[in-house]
Order: sequence, then C-alpha cells, then structure tokens
Amino acid sequence: MGGVIIVTNVRTLLKSDWIGASGSVSAVVYVVLYAVWAAALTYSIRAYRQEKAAQTDHAERQPVGA
Repeated sequence: MGGVIIVTNVRTLLKSDWIGASGSVSAVVYVVLYAVWAAALTYSIRAYRQEKAAQTDHAERQPVGA
C-alpha cells in the first residue's frame, strides 16, 4: 500500500510548479519508481517465504513433546 502513496506523492510533485517536469522526465521517473517498487515487493515475498520455510524446518526437527 505504501507504493501507491509514494506514486501519488511523486505525481503531485512532478506536476507542481516547483518541479514542473516534462512528460518524458515524468515517464522515466515512473518507470524507475515502479521498478524499485516491484523489486521491493519481490524481496519481501522471498524473505517471507524463506522465513516460513525456516520455521517449518525448525518445527519438523523438534522432538515430540518438546
């Protein structure tokens, strides 16, 4: 959900008089932003799956009743 907020804020900044980015600059910024967002999401999913697998592996190794 944080990515949506960041995209909205970046769009507001790019369209503002303060920055006033052209269409091509905005497109490059959005492509980079979406790429970083996708990489962060992929990293989070992989980390979650590794942690879940480690917990499952640890639970399988514990003796019954421990």
